[in-house]
Amino acid sequence: MTTKIMTANRLRDGVVVYLGEHQAWTPAIGASKPEHDDDGYQALQTVADTAVADGVVIEAYLIDVEVNGGEIRPARLREAIRATGPTVAAGDQPAPAIAAE
Repeated sequence: MTTKIMTANRLRDGVVVYLGEHQAWTPAIGASKPEHDDDGYQALQTVADTAVADGVVIEAYLIDVEVNGGEIRPARLREAIRATGPTVAAGDQPAPAIAAE
């Protein structure tokens, strides 16, 4: 089976967040809780559905990730962009480097 994590946007400020340990939402993808089977995916979905109903997050969905040496990386380019921020320079900051899928 594929390794997946839950992602969403925090309702109060729109920040991309990930579901981590103890049902806490975090902006750090590395702190997300990976699951590897249908039961795990369903557990993540149940917590996310409650958070959506409570107005904590919006647009919650599962994404495929790769876990290598404890590092969690999105499997798709779209999610890599969401995890690292904009692909264009902001102010005096250079655009972040994002590896292609």
